[in-house]
Amino acid sequence: MEDKLQASITSTTVDSKSSFELQDNISNFSNKLDRSRPETFLNSDDIEKLTQSTVYPQKRLFYFLHSREIPSLPQNIDERTIYPIERANIVSKLFFWWVWPILTTGYKRTIQPNDLYITNKSMSSETIYERFQTYWNKAIEKSKNEFLKKNPDATEEEIKEGVKLKRFTLLITLVKTFKWNCFFSVVFVILGNAAPAFNPWLTKNLTNFVEQRGYDTSMKVNAGIGYCIGSTLLLTWLAFFFNHSYYLSQITGIQVRSVLLKAILNKTTKLSTDSQKKFTNGKINTFATVDVNRIEYSVCFQQFMFAYPVIIGICLGLLIKNLGGIAMSGVGLFFVTIIVVIFLFGIVMKMRLNINQVTDQRVSILREVLNNIKMVKLYCWEQAYEKSIKKIRSLETSKLTRMEILKNVIFSVTFSLPNICSLMTFLALFKIHGGLKNAATIFSSLSLFKILSLLSFYIPLSLGTAIDIVTSLDRFQEFLEAEESKETRIIRETNSEIYGDNTVAIKASHCSFRWDTEEKDNNEEKEFSGFHDLNFEIMKGELIIIVGPIGSGKTSLLNAICGLMPQYGNEGELEVDGSLVSCGYPWIQNTTVRDNILFGSKYDESKFKRVIRMCSLEEDLEKLSAYDMTEIGERGVTLSGGQKSRINLARSLYKEKDIYLFDDILSAVDSRVGQSIMKECLMEGLKNKTRVLATHQLSLIGKADQLIVLGNDGKFDMGRYEDLIKTNETLINLMQYAKLQEEIQEKEEVIKDKNEKTETTISENLEPSQLTTKEERAYNNITWWVYWEYIKAGTGKWWFINTPLYLIFVISTTFCSLFSSVWLSYWSEMKFAHRTTSFYMGMYSFFVFGSIVFLTGQFSLLCYIGLRASKSLNLQAVNRVIHSPMWFMESTPMGRIMNRFTKDTESLDNQILDNLRFVVYQACTIVGISVLCIIYLPWFAIAIPGLGLILFVACSHYQSSAREIKRLEAVQRSFIYNHLNDVLGGVDTIRAYGAEERFSYKLDYLIDKTNEASYLYTAVQRWINIVINLVGISFTLIVSLLCVTKVFNLSGASTGVVLSYVLLIPDLLNNTLTMVTQTENDMNSVERLVTYATELPQEASHGEEVPSKTWPENGEIKFENVRYTHRDGLPAVLDKFTLKIAAGERVGICGRTGAGKSTVLGALYRLREVESGRVMIDDVDVSKLNLTALRSRLAIIPQDPVLFQGSVRHNLDPFGEYDDDVLKNALMRCTVGKFNKTGNESTEGIDTDADNGLVGKFRLDQDVEENGCNFSVGERQVLALARALIRNSSILVLDEATAAVDAATDAHVQRLVAEAFKGRTVLCVAHRLDTILNYDRILVLENGKIIGLDTPKSLLDNNPVFHSMCKRAGITSDNFF
Repeated sequence: MEDKLQASITSTTVDSKSSFELQDNISNFSNKLDRSRPETFLNSDDIEKLTQSTVYPQKRLFYFLHSREIPSLPQNIDERTIYPIERANIVSKLFFWWVWPILTTGYKRTIQPNDLYITNKSMSSETIYERFQTYWNKAIEKSKNEFLKKNPDATEEEIKEGVKLKRFTLLITLVKTFKWNCFFSVVFVILGNAAPAFNPWLTKNLTNFVEQRGYDTSMKVNAGIGYCIGSTLLLTWLAFFFNHSYYLSQITGIQVRSVLLKAILNKTTKLSTDSQKKFTNGKINTFATVDVNRIEYSVCFQQFMFAYPVIIGICLGLLIKNLGGIAMSGVGLFFVTIIVVIFLFGIVMKMRLNINQVTDQRVSILREVLNNIKMVKLYCWEQAYEKSIKKIRSLETSKLTRMEILKNVIFSVTFSLPNICSLMTFLALFKIHGGLKNAATIFSSLSLFKILSLLSFYIPLSLGTAIDIVTSLDRFQEFLEAEESKETRIIRETNSEIYGDNTVAIKASHCSFRWDTEEKDNNEEKEFSGFHDLNFEIMKGELIIIVGPIGSGKTSLLNAICGLMPQYGNEGELEVDGSLVSCGYPWIQNTTVRDNILFGSKYDESKFKRVIRMCSLEEDLEKLSAYDMTEIGERGVTLSGGQKSRINLARSLYKEKDIYLFDDILSAVDSRVGQSIMKECLMEGLKNKTRVLATHQLSLIGKADQLIVLGNDGKFDMGRYEDLIKTNETLINLMQYAKLQEEIQEKEEVIKDKNEKTETTISENLEPSQLTTKEERAYNNITWWVYWEYIKAGTGKWWFINTPLYLIFVISTTFCSLFSSVWLSYWSEMKFAHRTTSFYMGMYSFFVFGSIVFLTGQFSLLCYIGLRASKSLNLQAVNRVIHSPMWFMESTPMGRIMNRFTKDTESLDNQILDNLRFVVYQACTIVGISVLCIIYLPWFAIAIPGLGLILFVACSHYQSSAREIKRLEAVQRSFIYNHLNDVLGGVDTIRAYGAEERFSYKLDYLIDKTNEASYLYTAVQRWINIVINLVGISFTLIVSLLCVTKVFNLSGASTGVVLSYVLLIPDLLNNTLTMVTQTENDMNSVERLVTYATELPQEASHGEEVPSKTWPENGEIKFENVRYTHRDGLPAVLDKFTLKIAAGERVGICGRTGAGKSTVLGALYRLREVESGRVMIDDVDVSKLNLTALRSRLAIIPQDPVLFQGSVRHNLDPFGEYDDDVLKNALMRCTVGKFNKTGNESTEGIDTDADNGLVGKFRLDQDVEENGCNFSVGERQVLALARALIRNSSILVLDEATAAVDAATDAHVQRLVAEAFKGRTVLCVAHRLDTILNYDRILVLENGKIIGLDTPKSLLDNNPVFHSMCKRAGITSDNFF
């Protein structure tokens, strides 16, 4: 019952309740976190996504063996079964028979999430992570103690910097965490593999018996049958111990994966700023996908290394007994070769480390591009970044190829090593003794070398995977040791007794703050280096407004108050009386509007409505199909900037704290909404709360009780406005500049949020959980089409050469390998009497070395085909993702997309190649042995159909369930990646709200849901392995009995040949099935990657090139009866839209929220094709043009100034089309100078160094970090403006380009646009009404229709909508130029 409470409502399905009922019930639960009640930490739509179930009845080949009743889908917790391993009886455990109910269910219908067994508490993520954390903390404490012994007087800071964990600490900690699993796995594998090592001794006796019975037919078969039964029992012993050992190691791998995933999340929320720069989101994403999965896979093979000494010892003893000291020649060669192999694997390890770095780079740049895909499309940079990704991918595959070639040589030698060793031994034996010993001795010795051949299979595999574990855990350990954020010394008082009274809310006493590096935070300029010796008091109930130029540290001050900015120095205290919440960058989750606002809090309807009203969200929510239960796209892509800002504000208000810190919350809302928020929220709703607001809007400062004015020189000044305006030079300059515009900007018009396209997108007629598309999940067999696409991608146009050549290599390898033993029997019998001994020795050598040559060729060609396929499919998928329409990117979680380019690509790059090597080699060996047995024992052919039928029935049941379980695991795993990706994007928000624990609980839940599939899949694998082992043992028993009973007249040598191979059949079947299963898993990755590479929807990229190199020469734009929607089946946003913009005309576009302003730009850029009508530029229908040709001829300055990792030069000119002089000239024109005392802009202080490419703060070769985090928003906007100048198009689009900057920067941008684009067509979606008052015409939109198009002055006099907008902004006819 306890386990079921742990699982709680994980079994709830959307079939039992409507989604609205389920979500309402979840929202009404208490906000207190409780692991036994997932509703306390999950979003309302999470359970629906995780348990979506559709039953598909199946008609299987052996359906008649079962009843016709279709098993029902479990609907609640009581109908589900807890993982039965701990309660099953001994026989059921031994044969894994407790999985049979799942197998029968899966045979009748598709397996669904609620069919899976509930995870035991002892196997849950929470339990195993607590155990890991205990050992990890002990390791850290041990290192601290060792450091303190050497440095007894060390300070706390010196301890943090000086304590370094020893290498392999993480590895040792994991071993301790799972010590019992590891111990029993090792014991079982030793016991299992030791027994078959004695089989050659039985083979020798059995061969002697057959040989003696050939001379004396009166001998009874009792002894021979006893030898047969003995061999069978030893093989059965191996089957059970091997499979239970492998089961434990697989379970350990799954649990290691769980521990590392949780460690990643917990560490990510604690990283310091410096560590965040070192461990970028792309690198952390690689940890969570590539490295974690590589470790999980590798753990499964490590126990075999402990069995090697036992097996080698037994084999060595029996070989010496058989052949005497001469056996040491072959054994010595074996050991020398293994030592060389280990050395070569050291080289492979170094190569792997280099490849990991390139993989990190590829994942990082791809993630960055996909996160900013809209900007990439608008700038028409798909080809440039696709080329960069292709270049990195080519480097990665070239390094992989070199590594795989070396591995091929290693594998070829080790696989052929037994034959080489036996060749050396028998040649030495012949030279010394003048001949070979009897057949029994020869072939029992050959069997011993064959057993060593199994070592040659597992040694490279174990060593190769061990290298992966060591290299990946080294990276993990470095990450876990990374510096964490330093805690600010905040004294939080909840009893209101900081002083004798209770009037002070925040008090800073001699506090100093700075970021961990000299670089700035995301929103600060380089001039800002931190705060020194701050002293201030903020009284309870006050409204404090922080102002200052861009880069003066406004955001940093808020971060310092809430404890996110590190404090330095030994002095100083920050005292906070009361609870506090920080409302910063608007981070939005892929869930409903309600869940984004609640953010884990209990749902209170009256409180929720009050918050919605205070944030002016009522009108927005009424437009949505499901009101507050409408799902929001990932990263808020289906919301405008203003909507995201207000939902972010609502989130903070809903928490009901004593102190609120607001970071520029009014910059992206229109004047009507801004005035409403100021009145309803800041002045009335929170009038008794302490409010600290950082803003660029100087019109608000009159409402503040006190101002904090920050300067670029680090100056801090606090006081009343009346006092500071007389003494503070920074405030005086800011106010003087504002007054240059007749105080128009005191009431700035923020017309609309950043992308009103999304207003309509989110207003789809969909249910709450339908915005994000359900992840595609294939059913039943992987189609032959997937295999064909994989082969086609690998072989290319030379398939007619590669395919036959590979088959020749495979057949030749198998023949040479098997026939070498047959030839040895000929040699021992001197079958061809007229031939000399040299002939036998030469032919035997030919077959041995021939197998090596052909095996190397087989592996090398497979490596070439596999890596070519992986590279080709990956790049095809990248191409199609980058060129997919925006609706696909907005409705597909980033974690799901990245899964294709991390985990799935990793499978194609590495695992599938290793597995295919072994599958093909061993499967062909099994076929060859079967053919060999039929040749020597024709009656054995009668047994093959029966054994094959049993095998086929078992495999049919296994595949029907295992395949679906594995696909479920892949889907569930995507939710983990989505969650981690979500956390990576919102770390600051999560920390500010103290929500780390809730997100950790959710990850535990998602891991356990994934492990439900992982644990069961492992058990099902072991079940089929035991069945196949028993079939293989039956195979061996039949052949042995046929040899003993002398049904066919076999010589001792022939018997030795047959038995030396037949005894390997169960192990070969076991290994082959393991690898076949793993290969099929890998083919699921191929299937997903092939789907992305061939089936993703694409933008309409077809069309003609531009008419001329200078097109568009004039810049005339016409919309003719345009009908435009954001997705098929949605209402039209623009309908019968007709507009003509003359060449060189400057047109401002304004309108209320949702009017359709940005949609006009979407139609111009063909973000979606118009349904009817046409858009013309210089009398050319843009729908007839190639998309690249169209977008590359338009210039845009977006509101979000996106920067990509690389250099400043690459961000300005990714195609390398322009000279440096052009780039530097553009930067020079864009760089904003400092303000002089009159408030006018000057160029004084701008550094220019042409020789070094230095312009202002920019250098062309200057590094740009991921997401441009080493540049402020203002600096990024300057670079965005420079991009437009460089493109030098006759058409410029400004999509609210200055929404996030202050009035001075806005004025500079508008002035530069007026000068640089004089005589060119300019379309400007207005941010501030005053910025478009000097435009030629203004277009006023409402509901996608034109309600005004005239000169600004005429619209003011004649258009009531525009007039009311101007009135709210304080604009009169006197303000027009």
